[in-house]
Amino acid sequence: MKAFILFSVLFYLAGSAAAQSQQQPDSLPQGPGWHVIYRDTTLGFVSISFPTPDTGFVLGQDPITLRKVTLRTTDSGNTWSELTTSPNGNRVLFLTSSIGYILAGRTMHKTTNGGASWTPHGIGTQGFQNSMVFPTKDTGFVAGAGNVSRTTDGGETWQAYNNSLGGCNVVSFSDHWNGFVGGQSGISPADSGRPHAANFARTTDGGTTWIPTYSHLTSDIQSIIAQRPHTLVVGLANGVLARSTDNGWTWDMSNVVTGKGDVIGSISFADTLHGLAVASGLVGYSSDGGIHWITQPVRTSGYLFDGQLLSNGTAYLVSDGGLIHANRAVAEMNVLPPPLMRLSVQVFPNPASSEIQFTYNIPQPEHVTFRIFSTSGILISTIAQALLQSGSQHMVLSTSALSSGGYLYQMSSEDYQASGNFTVIK
Repeated sequence: MKAFILFSVLFYLAGSAAAQSQQQPDSLPQGPGWHVIYRDTTLGFVSISFPTPDTGFVLGQDPITLRKVTLRTTDSGNTWSELTTSPNGNRVLFLTSSIGYILAGRTMHKTTNGGASWTPHGIGTQGFQNSMVFPTKDTGFVAGAGNVSRTTDGGETWQAYNNSLGGCNVVSFSDHWNGFVGGQSGISPADSGRPHAANFARTTDGGTTWIPTYSHLTSDIQSIIAQRPHTLVVGLANGVLARSTDNGWTWDMSNVVTGKGDVIGSISFADTLHGLAVASGLVGYSSDGGIHWITQPVRTSGYLFDGQLLSNGTAYLVSDGGLIHANRAVAEMNVLPPPLMRLSVQVFPNPASSEIQFTYNIPQPEHVTFRIFSTSGILISTIAQALLQSGSQHMVLSTSALSSGGYLYQMSSEDYQASGNFTVIK
């Protein structure tokens, strides 16, 4: 069963002082397949949640009067109505059409009647909580300001489990036991000799204990989703989508969603293969579990803040300029190329001070290109372009021209691909 996941994003709102009212869809030019299904420029929307293909909720605020607004649709976004009550909050998440939550700092508001009424429950942690996930209907987690809290009774009561996770602000669980937190770039005392990296930790016991991991990610983690117990995708503040299949020890960071450094504030997967990533003015779509991403600009008002991809292939976006977008066939954004075969590359030593060796095995002769990138996706050097014979191969790279920090490598040919990261310490 798909986990119910929400991610934190910067709560920035902009708009005008006109009166709020129900708006009809308009013909604002969009990217292929995207349409504006609701417009109200007096509001700024920051969070969206569709528990079913028909029923959805959008959370927003009038930036002038600070009036909180929650909209609901029961016909797949064709029409929207405002709930009569809407608590203060920054994230909305509905598990069913009736049961939902609005997270507001250190308070969790819960409804059991589709938003007709809300009951506040204190979370009891210090600092602003801005991310929540419910892997089951009873078990949920919130994160923010280095704190993680858990509920096992559907949000009625909360227990804090850790208050020393540095700048960790986002949380995701693949199931009841296995989860990850991530956040701002920093250094833990144990890693004081390494370059700054995003705070990152994992749990295998339902959040009771957390294992800090040196992430090698030199940009802040803004969004995170756990696909399976060992596999996750994170969105970084520099516009890069990073994927790990070994609990965050190594990362494939070859997917640069935007070269402008736009924050990737939201990632949503409808299943283990099909995902949607939302940046300020771009969306990314994956149909192979986040290995490859196709990006597309979306013309909107303000900035895109949140999005969700549903199992029926429909995707929704919200912007802080008061627009709700829909794409009824997001899979037709483009057609992914046939996936390349992955090669296993051994990197030693890592971290390295003077030179580093890459060892790999090529099944057949291939013309191979080997490149080095910065962690923001900028090409630093092409260190090899040659026809290599089949069998075991190795390449030695001198680090004399590289400064201390994290780097990405990518080896590619017509049929094979390998990528990963390494660290230079001098």
